[in-house]
Amino acid sequence: MKFTREQQAAVTIRYIDRGTIRVGNQTCTGRIVLTQDAIVRDWVMPDIGQLSSSHAASIIEFEPEIVLLGTGWQPQQPPNDFLFALARAGVGLEAMETGAACRTFNILLAEDRRLVALLKLD
Repeated sequence: MKFTREQQAAVTIRYIDRGTIRVGNQTCTGRIVLTQDAIVRDWVMPDIGQLSSSHAASIIEFEPEIVLLGTGWQPQQPPNDFLFALARAGVGLEAMETGAACRTFNILLAEDRRLVALLKLD
């Protein structure tokens, strides 16, 4: 019987620490936005409390079924405006500390889910 090694996605999170994340072979700092396919470099993530319906609209363009919000090292809830805009579009939102969001991202990625992760590393 021949065994084959499963190909891991390029966006798999391999390491997380305060201020730093390794996604595939790339190391990133600060704040990062991931989809199931890519590191999104042209979307600037504001502070959690400043997320709005316009931010939700730009995230909805990625057509996720779920958004993971990594709030840093302390739990924090986003504004209702952001939350309700995603809900109206049928997109789920899970807000949690960043380490938990990274673990959840990898699990959902392995399940072939359409997702976006907004991760605050600072």
